[in-house]
Amino acid sequence: MFEEFMSELLPLLNTRSIKQRIQRLLPKRFIRDQSNAVPEDICLICMRNSKSLDVSELSEWRIVVPWRTQCGHVYCYYCLKSSLMDDSKFMCLRCGETVTEIAEATTEIRDAITPVPVVDE
Repeated sequence: MFEEFMSELLPLLNTRSIKQRIQRLLPKRFIRDQSNAVPEDICLICMRNSKSLDVSELSEWRIVVPWRTQCGHVYCYYCLKSSLMDDSKFMCLRCGETVTEIAEATTEIRDAITPVPVVDE
């Protein structure tokens, strides 16, 4: 009986929302400590949404269209925009600050994150 109840209830739970609420309760230092191991050119939102956390796939999570938050951290535009649409109190995955505004990354940031490919002549 309990198993049937849980099998009907679990699909109705929004696990992402529950996880975000728990993250809000954690100290910001804990969030920073967790994200410091990930290079700045990796989109933590892409990484979080991935079904696999295989480190060999790190290149798949590189930031594509870089946009920055008011705290200065950079994510893919699509990831950032969809996260804000999903949760109006979305917290930066690098520092834990609530994201209130986003802007296109500056040329310097874009160049640092997405290096220009070298063309062989």
